[in-house]
Amino acid sequence: MNKYHSASESLYRKRWMGHLVKSAIKAFPVVVISGARQVGKSTFLQNEFPDFKYLSFDDFSVLQQAKSDPISLWIGANQIILDEAQKAPEIFHSVKLSVDRAQRGVRFLISGSSNLLLMKGISETLAGRAVYFEMLPMSYGECMERADRPRISLTF
Repeated sequence: MNKYHSASESLYRKRWMGHLVKSAIKAFPVVVISGARQVGKSTFLQNEFPDFKYLSFDDFSVLQQAKSDPISLWIGANQIILDEAQKAPEIFHSVKLSVDRAQRGVRFLISGSSNLLLMKGISETLAGRAVYFEMLPMSYGECMERADRPRISLTF
């Protein structure tokens, strides 16, 4: 434990939207999660989907590879998280190609800032392949780890 945080401060708290995203990734090849900075998108994805290959475009070498040869980033993986995707908008065409060519059910979880959905072409490029979620700041109920989450379900 580092000296700046107590044990209770460093524990991951589950987000109420987790079950919705897990259902969506089974039904759609691409799930896009957008939201303001610091709402917990990266933490959520890394904790809820530990079996997915995690790629962050905050890493300069990953970002450069995404711009020059994006498909090589996920060779051999069929479950991929692309974090901070707004930094590499050219990646969406490669995601589309991978989904369209996939014979083994490739799945992408893509996260980015709130303006991700406003970027030219993302909705058109991933049309019919993606479902979109917006992550809001953690609610009081989530912070307190209350089980009485809102009753929301998705049907695909």
